[in-house]
Amino acid sequence: MSLQSEARIDLAAIRANVRELRGRTNAEVMAVVKADGYGHGIVPAARAALAGGATWLGVATLDEALTVRAAGISAPLLAWLIAPDQPLRAAVEADVELSVATGWLLEDVVAAAEASGRTARIQLKIDTGLGRGGVGPAEWPALVDAAAKHAAAGTVEITGIWSHFARADEPGDPSIAAQQKTFAEALEVAAGLGVDPPLRHLANSAAALSLPNAHFDLVRAGIAIYGYSPVPGEFGLPAGDDHARLGSRGEKAAGRPWHFVRAYLHHPKPKPRSPWCRSAMATEFRATPAISPHCGWPGGGIGSPAGCAWTSSWSMWATIRSRLGRTRFCSDRATTASPPRTTGRPLWTPSATKS
Repeated sequence: MSLQSEARIDLAAIRANVRELRGRTNAEVMAVVKADGYGHGIVPAARAALAGGATWLGVATLDEALTVRAAGISAPLLAWLIAPDQPLRAAVEADVELSVATGWLLEDVVAAAEASGRTARIQLKIDTGLGRGGVGPAEWPALVDAAAKHAAAGTVEITGIWSHFARADEPGDPSIAAQQKTFAEALEVAAGLGVDPPLRHLANSAAALSLPNAHFDLVRAGIAIYGYSPVPGEFGLPAGDDHARLGSRGEKAAGRPWHFVRAYLHHPKPKPRSPWCRSAMATEFRATPAISPHCGWPGGGIGSPAGCAWTSSWSMWATIRSRLGRTRFCSDRATTASPPRTTGRPLWTPSATKS
């Protein structure tokens, strides 16, 4: 049977992109492989990134962390999105480092460490302004003090302090300097409480490319290792593209809804008409979904929604790719030039000013 669609992943491009990042910093590089490696395959992407010079891997959930470990990958690994009742003991026993930003999670990690008979390795996260995870500056001293006491008892080892930029993809935004200041103050507070871990990290992909004074000991590269630049200017080699047999083709006015979730074609400046195409299995993903109070479903509705979930564009891309007919991993493609692309731009760009 002829396949209708497939995703082609260039692992050599991932290796080359990590090597390029390594050449731009004196810090270690953490390759972020959450959301199934941003839709590129978590295990192949992790192996390619490590081969390119990454020394750390980063994931969101413990399921992702344990998937990496089950594949036999033993590189240092940090997981940072941990809900209650997750397999903390299994994570501790698998030598997964855990991001801690709440008192309840700290106590749960301590309990998991005691149950496993091992010392849990943790990294403390301070919210410097992103508002997504991390303990606020007012509560920071209490968390650090509690973690320090558990470290003294031998149940945890504090290996890092970290945070995340909110708008590093907008160079010059005043929030960048404000977050750097808050992070520096958090480090001073921690040092005053006797916590001075070997790893301090704040820089995401955008900061890794544009803010060398924010690199500290490690930079976390997500979107950049897959060949897409989060800041103005091109970077790297695109590591994946989707191919589908064409099912339909047409034109639609910019700003008009398409598809059943009423996603909208977007341009930084309105254009009269914009080409679009869709197969029965895959759609070129260059749209911004409309968001409403009903969990992202436009227009509301009658009654209460049966389920709510927030997801990033890259997670949605991973979902789309999971429904493709096949994923083909290519590790021998030449990486001296970008693979051909029909659009001339990435399928998705995080800045609303890019088309």
